[in-house]
Amino acid sequence: FLAGGLQESGYVDNTKLPIGVHGGRKAADQVTIDSVFDPKYAGIGQNNSYSGFRPGGVAFIDVSGTLTVDGKLTSDGIDSQSGGYDNSCGGTFNLSIGKLLGSGTISSGAVKNRGKQAGGRIAIRLTDPESSFDDFKGTIYANGWTSSSAGSIYLQTASQAEKTGLIIIDNKDNVSAITTPICATGFGGDAVEDFKNASLLVRGKAIAEVSVAGLKLKSLEVA
Repeated sequence: FLAGGLQESGYVDNTKLPIGVHGGRKAADQVTIDSVFDPKYAGIGQNNSYSGFRPGGVAFIDVSGTLTVDGKLTSDGIDSQSGGYDNSCGGTFNLSIGKLLGSGTISSGAVKNRGKQAGGRIAIRLTDPESSFDDFKGTIYANGWTSSSAGSIYLQTASQAEKTGLIIIDNKDNVSAITTPICATGFGGDAVEDFKNASLLVRGKAIAEVSVAGLKLKSLEVA
């Protein structure tokens, strides 16, 4: 199932959602949306007379066997015809697969170094007990750029119970002062209790923010 980006029309707590937000954001006072563990939404974008700001869409993929990615599997923010992609953002990949092989790229992030593209959401569950994420030799990212923050990646193996896998926040070494709330501050986010058995890895010059009180994690690594 593939869908285009959401329009700039939603409201959360009577506050209009800005364009260009999803797992990451482009300003410190903006909300983020969607679940880390089970993302469902596209990025927030805008469609207007000059083609607007095109965020990534949504893809749910369920493969009982092996998914091999040697090319690009992308839900990135894309260029508009007018070049107005500063306010775009990544979409969602929500994958349940037996094994993940290949040396390609799975991405839901920023594709142009124009400053304001934020990262999206990726969740991948492996269902084959013999599988490991080490089998995949490619890259997985949901980064932002230098004036926006990274989204999230969630990885869970067959041996791990629900919501006990690894959360990765990675900005691909793009230095930004904008933080990534661990728990989404807008609609569709997870309960604070959902994180207590999950591990968090922060790397690539990303900055993670504890956005709610009482947050507990199984482990935290800052690379």
